[in-house]
Formats: sequence, C-alpha cells, structure tokens
Amino acid sequence: MAEANLTAADLKAYRKDEIVLQMSAIVLTTSTLLIQNSSLEGFYSTGEGGAVYSLNTHTSVFDSNFSNNDASMGAALYLGCDEDQDECDYYINRTTFKNNVAEERGGGIHYNYFAPIIEDLTFVGNQAPYGDDISAYPFRVTITNLDKVKEQVSGQTIANPIEIQIEDYYGKVINIDNTT
Repeated sequence: MAEANLTAADLKAYRKDEIVLQMSAIVLTTSTLLIQNSSLEGFYSTGEGGAVYSLNTHTSVFDSNFSNNDASMGAALYLGCDEDQDECDYYINRTTFKNNVAEERGGGIHYNYFAPIIEDLTFVGNQAPYGDDISAYPFRVTITNLDKVKEQVSGQTIANPIEIQIEDYYGKVINIDNTT
C-alpha cells in the first residue's frame, strides 16, 4: 500500500484571468494519506473532492485548514470507500473548514460508508444543499407525523398521508431528492 504525507504545506490553486484548475489537489486510491499542519485553499473539482479525493484509503488529517474549495460532493474532503472494502478509516482532528462550497452535498466533508473519527473541528461558512459541514449516507427513515398515524384504526382507510424523512448518521434530513 502506497503512502502519501503532506506536512507543513501551503497549497493554493492557480487562478489567472479566471482560468481555474479543475482538479483536486490530492487524489489517492488504495493508499495511506497523512495531512498535518497544512493548508489547502481554492481548489475546484467538477466531481468529488475539491481539495482531497480519497478512495479506499486510511486518511488522517491533523492541525490543518481547508478553505474556499469547490466540488459536487465533499468540497474540502471526499472520503469514499467501495462496498467490498472493509479497511477504510479516517481520522480528522484539530482542523478548520471555512467557506467551502459543494453543489450537492458535503460543503466540508462527505463520506459514504465509514464515518470518520472526528475531534475538535471548526466549521465556518461552508455551504451545500445537503450537509453544509458534513454529509453522510442514509441511516434511517423517520415518520414525521407519527401522532396522526397512531390515530388510525387497523383496517381503516388512512385519512392522512404518512410523512417520512430520510436522515443521515447525524440526524440531519437528507433533502437532495424532492421528487419522490
């Protein structure tokens, strides 16, 4: 397994005359990644991971800053793991996510299967339609009008529609689909 270490780095995207680099600063698959005492600013990806795209990896981030990054998902960090992998793990401590923007989900961080272990994170001004700071996978379905549903008698026609919402691991409503 390959290793990548980024220590005490200050990475900024090259922007001249509004020509923007359309690629993540760091793209790793099936590796080990350590980012510490670093700053990643102004990166843009048309896909996942504006600053960091990490797939099937062991990723650790300590004492770092992510700002002004853009992507469809995980504007600062995209932490992906394929279904057949069981060794993806993520540690994020003492890190700031500021003014990152995702078009779909995860202004700061997006992960799909394994939740990162997080401590002492600061989120400021991140934006996304779902999960301004962190977005995750669907975790549970909740009936929002349970009091009306309980009034129904078995075998009776339901007078009020049953309203449900899909929530993520953190209890945030996943609102990226308003058509179903």
